[in-house]
Amino acid sequence: MKREFYLMVCTSDKKYSKVRSDFKKGTRKASTLVVGTISAAIAGTLGIAVGLITPLVAFLLYALVKLGVNSWCSLEAAKAK
Repeated sequence: MKREFYLMVCTSDKKYSKVRSDFKKGTRKASTLVVGTISAAIAGTLGIAVGLITPLVAFLLYALVKLGVNSWCSLEAAKAK
């Protein structure tokens, strides 16, 4: 199962191209909701406009997810060698 997850997330294996495509379509709405909610909470706490904090929140979440996925993929690739 771990190997299949690696193939889906870390490679461009044709076996999972539809899954990746469907996932990308669904993430836009979910990420908008998550970024908006976090931004609203932070803006409310700091007393600033949501629009000022939203780009920073979006960038930081994207960077964290990208870093986590790339790190995991690198570790799994190293184990496979």
